[in-house]
Amino acid sequence: MIEAMRMHAVLSFCAFVVLSVHDVPVNAQDDNRCCYPPANKDVCTENVTCKTDDWCTASKENCEKHCNGLFCAAVPPPLPPSPTPSPGSPILPREFVKRMGLGINLGNTLEAPVEGAWARPATEGLFDAYVDAGIQVVRIPIRWDNHTGNTAPYTINSTWMERTKEVVSWSLKRGLITIINTHHDSWLDDPDAFESKLPRFVAIWTQIAAAYANASHLLAFEVFNEPHQMTVDQLNVMNAAVLPIIRTQHPTRIVFIGGLQFMNPTWILANPNAMHLFPNDSYVAVEVCALNKHGSWLSDARRIDFLSIVLLVLARFHCLIFFLPRAPNL
Repeated sequence: MIEAMRMHAVLSFCAFVVLSVHDVPVNAQDDNRCCYPPANKDVCTENVTCKTDDWCTASKENCEKHCNGLFCAAVPPPLPPSPTPSPGSPILPREFVKRMGLGINLGNTLEAPVEGAWARPATEGLFDAYVDAGIQVVRIPIRWDNHTGNTAPYTINSTWMERTKEVVSWSLKRGLITIINTHHDSWLDDPDAFESKLPRFVAIWTQIAAAYANASHLLAFEVFNEPHQMTVDQLNVMNAAVLPIIRTQHPTRIVFIGGLQFMNPTWILANPNAMHLFPNDSYVAVEVCALNKHGSWLSDARRIDFLSIVLLVLARFHCLIFFLPRAPNL
């Protein structure tokens, strides 16, 4: 399974988590060992030092199973579980980004010309491996071009749509933040053809929005991966055309948009007023991307410089940034 993960892996910053392990008191597994007679609470029926009152009242199980039910009144009520977002529970970008943590790309899979051409097809077990590894975010790049008609109404193949929904469902039902996008759809990223091909792109997002209308708010949309050929005016036209389509069925879903030069943060800083950021939409977030094409992740110096840029973008635009680096295929 680890090898399968490597085939798809693009990891973000690592996070170390230490799980607390509570020591189990001696003889805690033995039922009814401590009877706590009122006359002498420190003596057990089998002459074994009795568990303390504090231990008996630490949990309902300790009290009822191991302490004959005495002192149960002192057992504090269990803490309520953390709420799990439902399809009807919007998540603001600030909270969404806070929950992201360690992330991975399901790379070379649904964005390949044909699934299986670049990596093994996605399986549900892969998402179990992600959870076991402590991953909290799965970005699922999807190529739509090869599965969409070239003439109006530009219908997406229903089998392909259902396949994307199946893979996304594996992620969402494990409580993972999940991001889908349009990936390797470079046919739109062409200044000369942009205007004539935009209706097809809008039709694709119209169908994506409809297909995922009832999805959990753990699902986010990324409008377009790494635009770099279109002009900034075309970038703004594209986002302005797609966002209202999404909002008709997803008024509170997180939508990521990115700048030119492959979503490079330096482009945003060099063109601070070029990109329309939809200030009246509380559920739009800016995405930036760092890509090293030379086979290794950023050096320490470049990583520090990149993080400085991220902070500057955040301060300049007062918006939230999603950062998911992409490593070379392993």
